[in-house]
Amino acid sequence: MNNNFRRGGIAGRKRKNKISEQFVYYTREMIGSPAYRALSLQARKVLRRLELEHMAHGGQDNGNLPCRYHDFINYGCRKNGLSAALIEVEALGFAKTMTRGTRAFGNIPGKASTFLLTYLPTAEGPPTNDWKKVFSIEEARAVVATAQRKHNDWLDAAQGSPRDRQRRKKKRQPPKRRLIQPPK
Repeated sequence: MNNNFRRGGIAGRKRKNKISEQFVYYTREMIGSPAYRALSLQARKVLRRLELEHMAHGGQDNGNLPCRYHDFINYGCRKNGLSAALIEVEALGFAKTMTRGTRAFGNIPGKASTFLLTYLPTAEGPPTNDWKKVFSIEEARAVVATAQRKHNDWLDAAQGSPRDRQRRKKKRQPPKRRLIQPPK
């Protein structure tokens, strides 16, 4: 028997492309998909931040990846575009929000939202790849627009939503007094 023969390659050659650090893989199908191509830069940053969290947990905790608002901001996501990017990522099927977090207030600690990346396996089984449900870029844009519209409708109508709180706050403030200038 030949002692130089190693399983999985040519005898005597070492593999050059070993990955020595943690990584997240993308399939060729996913990168070429209409859903992925329709992602905005902000949405891709959201995915990268969630992938970093996945790697920080050793690739073992998908479905329970905690990420706070400030984690996204510190990574480089814009404050004004974060909620739209989260909606986009979820609408296109790349991530799911498992639990919604709460804001810290005074000495009451906040709680981070938890996420699931659908293109990576979980402890329960293989990836669900929800992004495969989108078949064209036009459909992807329509799905995102519908999700954004639903969120805006909720902001306008729901009691306790951020816009509702702003409206109530404006009602409570006394009107600003105008200084009347005497005629010259």
